[in-house]
Amino acid sequence: MEKILDLALDLDQTLIHAQELPLINRHSRKAKIYEQHELYLCKYVENDKIYFIYYRPGLFQFLAKANKKYNIYLYTYGAKEYAYHIAEHICNKMKCMLFSKIYTRDDFTNLKKKLFGCSDESNTVIVDDNPEYWDNYGDNLIEIEPYYGPFHTVLDDDELDRVYKKLKKILLVYEKCEIVDCNNDIVTCSSTDSDYDSAIEI
Repeated sequence: MEKILDLALDLDQTLIHAQELPLINRHSRKAKIYEQHELYLCKYVENDKIYFIYYRPGLFQFLAKANKKYNIYLYTYGAKEYAYHIAEHICNKMKCMLFSKIYTRDDFTNLKKKLFGCSDESNTVIVDDNPEYWDNYGDNLIEIEPYYGPFHTVLDDDELDRVYKKLKKILLVYEKCEIVDCNNDIVTCSSTDSDYDSAIEI
């Protein structure tokens, strides 16, 4: 199945949350509680800290559906080893390779993210909880509410479902319309087809 659009996904607070704990407490009661949660994905150790990684509710359903039509790229200000570690666990869970490319903080300058690798910036949709990282990409951006993990966010968080509904509508009109502003939920049609000669809310 041909994939016609690119999807640039942020990692932390968009797809996952990393709950930090001093490494010295890795066998504590709190650590056991962290590891036993239903949304627990994996652990990551860095220096004197251990991070318990939780996936956002609906993550795997969202990725499975998006992967059918979008080339998925991961963009994060996390370290390269951290990002690849989490991406590997997500892909193992889904039993497939999801990400066309992973870009980390080593690839960015001035605390700003830039689209790399995507076939065409005008064909790319960005999903991030922090639009300030994406100067000059406002028209490409769908802002998502930040996810702070299961101990600070309700389990019925449905942000990924909301975002996917937008992605689906973008796909439905893309072949005959020009995407103007994802963040403000507007798609402006450029086709002469009378069925599409108006702005469509997504």
